[in-house]
Parts: sequence; structure tokens; C-alpha cells
Amino acid sequence: MGNMKQLSLVIGHLRNLADSLEDLCQGVERVAPESVQATEVTETAQGVEEPTVSVAIEDIRKVLAEKSQAGKTDKVRELLQRYRANKLSEVEVNLYPSLLEDAKGL
Repeated sequence: MGNMKQLSLVIGHLRNLADSLEDLCQGVERVAPESVQATEVTETAQGVEEPTVSVAIEDIRKVLAEKSQAGKTDKVRELLQRYRANKLSEVEVNLYPSLLEDAKGL
């Protein structure tokens, strides 16, 4: 592949990533910061409540941005597609913990 074609491809990926990050930021702005990192309370079979810390979308965005800057933009896009999303903002909230772990493993 020619250098210009590769450069054009990388620029396209970076633009898509930038669009995804922008969409993410817009979504976060609509949510109060304290609710983004809220602690959820779940009930166990014994009826005892256990707090579970939810993963903040900012944490995932930070890891994905680092991976993309390290030249793994294609892998970031593939990871999002495995979660049936083209953008981070399209990933279901309940999948955030596993997405964060997968992102760290890239």
C-alpha cells in the first residue's frame, strides 16, 4: 500500500475516533458527574445488599484513547465492534466493566 493511501486510511480512522470521542463527551455533559461513577446496590440471593462500583465511561475512553495513540486504532475499532458498537457511546452500560478489561488487554 502506498504511503499516501496508508496516511489517508490512518487519518480516516483518527477522524472516526475523534467523532466517537466527541459523541461520548456530549453524552457525559448531559449526565451529572456524580451519577456517572455512582455506586449501584445489588441484592444477593440471601437478601443482603452489596455495593458494586460501576465503571465510568471516562475510564474506558481514557484507555481507548491511549491505545489508539499507541497505534492500535484498528484494534480499538474491532473491540468496539465486538460489543456491537461503532462508538463508545453506543456500548451498553452493563458491558462497561468487561469492555474496560478488554481495552486494557489490547
